[in-house]
Amino acid sequence: MIASVLAMMALSAVWPSMASISRSPTVANSRPVSDIRVRIFTDRQNSTVSGIDLSFEGTGVSDFAGTRTTRHEIQCRNSQLTLDGNLISHGEPLRVRPSREGLLQLGSRFFSETLVFYPRARGCEVINELALENYLVSVVASEFNARWNDESIQAQVVAARTYALYQRQHARKRSAHFDVESTVLDQVFEGHEKPQDSRIRGMVEQTRGEVLVVKDSRPGHQGQLLKAFYHSTCGGTTELPQKVWGNRNPGFATRVSCPYCHESPKFRWSANLSFAEIRQVLKQAQVRDAASAQIQGVQVSSDAGSVRNDRVKIRYRVADQDRAVTVSASNFRNTVGVTRVPSTFFEVEASAANAVNGPIVIHGQGYGHGVGLCQWGAKEMGTRGFKKAQILAHYYPQAIVTKLW
Repeated sequence: MIASVLAMMALSAVWPSMASISRSPTVANSRPVSDIRVRIFTDRQNSTVSGIDLSFEGTGVSDFAGTRTTRHEIQCRNSQLTLDGNLISHGEPLRVRPSREGLLQLGSRFFSETLVFYPRARGCEVINELALENYLVSVVASEFNARWNDESIQAQVVAARTYALYQRQHARKRSAHFDVESTVLDQVFEGHEKPQDSRIRGMVEQTRGEVLVVKDSRPGHQGQLLKAFYHSTCGGTTELPQKVWGNRNPGFATRVSCPYCHESPKFRWSANLSFAEIRQVLKQAQVRDAASAQIQGVQVSSDAGSVRNDRVKIRYRVADQDRAVTVSASNFRNTVGVTRVPSTFFEVEASAANAVNGPIVIHGQGYGHGVGLCQWGAKEMGTRGFKKAQILAHYYPQAIVTKLW
């Protein structure tokens, strides 16, 4: 999931809460509340918050009123929160809101609606609470490209909305105080919308309330929300969730062939990995004397039915002894860096390396985990005239589009 600087426009109307989506696995005739809680920072000790006509809500702030233009310092340490040097709470959240159509500035970034500061031992968790459709404008501008075809953008909007609702549903079942992360752990969210991204707002409005649900053959049942994963470039075929994260997800029964993402700059790639980078993998695997290990070679293996690697075996020598360690391909990629190794769909040029400092040369395809919608594939499908529904049906063949509100 990719990033860009964003901006949010005026608030959208908030739909009334409907308990059925949080209690029931089905989504038929449900209209979910349109708010989403996004964790934008963890363990933030010092924050400067600015805005017009800010209001504060929380323990100890009943008499605190901002001026027309306000700038305030919030500090969080040892589960205590201070506002402009005044102790406000111990462990209790502080909510900050601007005037109705104003914005909040936190550092160099802008946010709409509400910022919530939760004091913790190491600092504050900062949550942005905002309307779901406003959130989607920011996410899709970060994750996609506003200049691509309308149909491909709308397909991405539906996937992003579905993913957000799925995560929110499960977060509230376990009484979490936020629904999604603002990073690639969920969906990239950077705050206020750029004026030039108003086109994406149009795509969000045109698909308002549309989500993907897992097909259900029972009469009167539309199925449960799909966890609508997506990624940049599949490299020719998508992957199953259990192959990447170890858990099966309803609605993902088959891999999908994708002949559309060849224009992606990451459709094919190569990387020269230094021995120092390989040693970092050994260190992460808690290998003793990893820093002095002499790398002998790298080998990859995968299970039947998948083009992506499951395991990476590193052969090395320490204290005149030949050894080997095997790690998951995902851990290997994450340790070396997801930009250095864009996917686990790669092969090693040579199994042995005799040079003192490497490199280990790998050649691969695709960018990202490979599950669900391939963004570069969706882009090409839109260019070729495929409609939103056709794009979604291609990458999520076990799901259907349903309009919730």
